[in-house]
Amino acid sequence: MDDAMLRHSMTRIGVVSFLLETPYGLWVAQPIIKAKGLSKKRRTIGEVMFQRLDEAQGRFADVLPKKAGGTLH
Repeated sequence: MDDAMLRHSMTRIGVVSFLLETPYGLWVAQPIIKAKGLSKKRRTIGEVMFQRLDEAQGRFADVLPKKAGGTLH
């Protein structure tokens, strides 16, 4: 499939991905992009629900330095 076919597909679902690293782990979310009202150009994202990604490995995981205390407060 080329880009033009994907852009005009009736079954296409637009999403945006978020990846947040904190000292307490990696969190990911992938909400759906929705049309805003009747406009064809204005869009908004749906509810963002982060999930903890415990299985993350590789060179982009655990990038933040470890804190000495290790407690939340």
